[in-house]
Amino acid sequence: MELRLTPAAAAFLRSRGGVLTVESVVVSSCCGAPLPPEVRPGPPRDAAGFQIYQQDGFTLYYDTLLEPRPLLEIDLRDYGRLQELVVTNWAPVP
Repeated sequence: MELRLTPAAAAFLRSRGGVLTVESVVVSSCCGAPLPPEVRPGPPRDAAGFQIYQQDGFTLYYDTLLEPRPLLEIDLRDYGRLQELVVTNWAPVP
């Protein structure tokens, strides 16, 4: 898997140790579209169930409940006092 970070996301993650987690969002519902994964700085609480990738000084923990992707693009959304990492190229796998 290739990890592509925007300059803002890379700077944000470097300031927090260069580790990120991409985790599935589990929703108990009978209907609704698949949600994009949650992206956050740092390792997961329990690394069991995660595939670890390393690239360009970053460590990615990728939830094995998610479909593998050849490319994962991460950006940083800035809402003033709140910042959020997001996957920008997430679409359901056919």
